[in-house]
Order: sequence, then structure tokens, then C-alpha cells
Amino acid sequence: MHIAFGKDACRDFGTSTEKEWLETNGIGGFASSTIVGANTRRYHGLLTAATGPPLVRRLLLSKLEESVTVDGKRYDLSCNRYRGVIHPRGYLHQEAFRLDPFPTFTYRAGRAEVEKRVFMVNGENTTVITYALTAGPAAATLEVRPLIAFRDYHTTTHENPSIDREVRGEGPGGIAFRPYPGLPALYLGHDAEEVGGEGWWYRDFWYPRETERGLDDREDLFSPCALTFRLRAGEARVVIASTEVRRPEAWQALSEGGPGGRGGPDGRGGAGRFHAGSDSRGGRFPDPQGRWLAVRDRGLSLVRRVGPGCDDRPARSDAGDRAV
Repeated sequence: MHIAFGKDACRDFGTSTEKEWLETNGIGGFASSTIVGANTRRYHGLLTAATGPPLVRRLLLSKLEESVTVDGKRYDLSCNRYRGVIHPRGYLHQEAFRLDPFPTFTYRAGRAEVEKRVFMVNGENTTVITYALTAGPAAATLEVRPLIAFRDYHTTTHENPSIDREVRGEGPGGIAFRPYPGLPALYLGHDAEEVGGEGWWYRDFWYPRETERGLDDREDLFSPCALTFRLRAGEARVVIASTEVRRPEAWQALSEGGPGGRGGPDGRGGAGRFHAGSDSRGGRFPDPQGRWLAVRDRGLSLVRRVGPGCDDRPARSDAGDRAV
């Protein structure tokens, strides 16, 4: 079974940003965002690490800013919500989103079709993001900029002069960021051809779900560098974000079941130890008890419970969604 949204849903920003996905690692860490990758709440991010479970979680990697160049033309794949503006508008190039079995994004950039997949590794604070050129020309160029937060997952980050901007090398195919003392390092395993560019702040992200909850709804995120990949037809390129050193060639083993892989102890996926809860203001947030994996809209549609003794059928599907 997979859950899918087509081009019409993805390219309607209002609709797409009310549908959210959640991946978990079975030890209290998680990754989550909307189906177009625009973060709309402080809990959204690609790597929220459980550094002191069950209570201490740090949002280390908020997102990746992505663009692809095809036939000399640049196409943004990312999108962000700032107060009064959406920039960039990568959702206009998005063809589809599906859970099959983990979040998969498909983009059309000129003649090229690019597919991105995101999954977490069971039992580790590790998120794997892969990119593949699935149709079109023989090659294209992908640029990825990590945006880091390094904060408690209940708070927000703001521009400050105390950040350590250094990008540390971790041998072939690895870099690390350690922007603040006392916090864990973030390691990026990658197979990029080039790592470079200056670091700078992206200012004033707006999280409308936090506005509704009456909480701090603005955030600044720091981007320390850019990674440049040469996409080739039939080859996957990878970024592995982790609290431990992970080499890029490990991604295929990590995607498989078994200890340290994508699958949980029962072989059904590492989605355990979360359900969607409510706070006193009626907001939704990840909670460390339960076993839920979800694509959520404002009414928590398309919720799946996974784990021993559970099937993977959606608990509820709205008319505009498609469960296959």
C-alpha cells in the first residue's frame, strides 16, 4: 500500500502545506515536514535527534535547500514560507508526493524528472536523503545547502554572533558541523563532487501553525556551505545526516531491514514510539508514546499505525487524498 498526492495537490500551496508527513527512528527521534517540504511548525525538520530520550530532543538539521540545473537553466525544488512571501517556489515543479513506503518527492525540471526520498534509520539518529535522475537528459547538476538549527525541538533559533561557522572535514565523503559547545555534532555523509560556498543566515522563516498556537512563529537558520552533485541517469546520489559518522556508500544497507537499517525488529519499518498528540491550545505535536506514522492534514487524515499486530491501512482518508 502507498499513499499518494498528485500534481494538483502539490502545486496548490494552501492544500499541500496542510498535509504533513512523519518518519521516526524507534528511539524518539523523527523527521517531518509538509508534502512540499515547506516547514510550517517548529517541530518540522529533517533530523530531530533523541539525544537524551525520552525527554531531550534536538532539532539539528531543519531542511535542505535544493536546486537543479538542466540544459543551463536553474530550477528550485525547495519552498519556504516567509511573512508575506513564498520563496523559492519549488512546489510549482513538483509532480507528486507518495509514501511508498517512505516519503518520496517527484519533480519536473525542464526535460528532467528528479526523485527525492527521505527515510530514517531504525535505532539511530540518522536521516538518509537520496536524489535520482529518473527521466530526461543523461545528466544534470544538483546543488544542496543544509540549513541547521541546533536547538531544543520546542524552541526556535535566531541569528546570533556566537555560532561557529566552521565546516570540518571528516575524511572522504564526510563533513561535520559543531556550531555550539555542549551540543552534538551533525555529520553529513555525501557523494557530492564539490563542497564549498560561504556560510550565511536565512532570516525570518514563518511557521503559521505556531501563529495559531500563540507561540514564537519566526526562525532564522544558518547554512554553512553548499554541496554540488552531478546527477546521472540511473544513479542515486545521497546525503546522510547523523549524530555519528556515516559514509555515503552505506545508504543502501541502511535502507534495508535488520539491525541499524530502515526496518524495525519486526521487519515492518522503523516508525515506532510516536503518535500525534494535542497540547492545551489544540495544536498537534509528536509524542514519544505509541506507534504511529502519518500523513496529516488539518484533521489528521491518512494516519497509519505500524508495529507488531498492526496493519498499514489508513485510519481515515479524505476525499481529495488517494490511498492505493
